[in-house]
Amino acid sequence: MDRIETIVKSLRKGRSDLESAKFELVFSFPSDEMAQEYFRKTYHWEHHDSMIKYQLDDLFFSGFKIKTDLNAKNLICLTKCYVDLAAETKGNLYRWKLWV
Repeated sequence: MDRIETIVKSLRKGRSDLESAKFELVFSFPSDEMAQEYFRKTYHWEHHDSMIKYQLDDLFFSGFKIKTDLNAKNLICLTKCYVDLAAETKGNLYRWKLWV
């Protein structure tokens, strides 16, 4: 989670006018049922700009993009909450991105 703070500090240093960004989290799941369950939980939990769902080989992926404040503490909290939620259905964090 220290990396999140480092990334946000670096972005703020280079672009002091930047106040928000699109935040993307994608998780991998061993089965389509588990990915579907996570998708249902996150879809109703919070409004997302776009939901992500796909399959690659034997893994199933589910995630989202949301516009949020560029605040390290907020991003750390969101990441922890979604990682915990994914762990309930045997999901693993696959990708974490900030789109500016």
